[in-house]
Amino acid sequence: MISSNFSPYLNYPESRFGVYRYFFIFWTLIDFGLLWFVIEKLWTEKESKAEQDNPILLELTRGGKSYFFEPHQIHSLTAENYYTKLSTTSGIFVMRKPLKEFHDILPSPMFQKIHRSTIVNVEYVSELVGNMSQGLELVLKDQTKHKVSRSFSKKIQQFFKERAH
Repeated sequence: MISSNFSPYLNYPESRFGVYRYFFIFWTLIDFGLLWFVIEKLWTEKESKAEQDNPILLELTRGGKSYFFEPHQIHSLTAENYYTKLSTTSGIFVMRKPLKEFHDILPSPMFQKIHRSTIVNVEYVSELVGNMSQGLELVLKDQTKHKVSRSFSKKIQQFFKERAH
């Protein structure tokens, strides 16, 4: 409908036969593309509003009991073989899920990967210690230390420099 009214080739006498059909197809494809773009935009806005309205809750189990945690209650996550060890405000939980699953769920500005097997909550970081021989270490508020790998060290240093006032 839009393409038949707004085609730039609508008033040409040669467009009645021959080439016009191809331009009609072209403008129809443009219509579908624009319609898809608008629907996609509206759908993603709806999903982002739903995510803001419903905060993330993680269900962690220990001893047959289920505990529910919000992301800000998690201090660090460490991969150990097929398990992920979560250090929280209520203690340590071990879940049989890969670290990548948690990395995809948790909010990225709050949780930073410092090693291929470690993710930390930046709200619980108390200091960043570095020396020439051992590299960087993050010390959390509960005095646990986590080594920062060389591949993540520049990114982590830059992150905390931007965060500091």
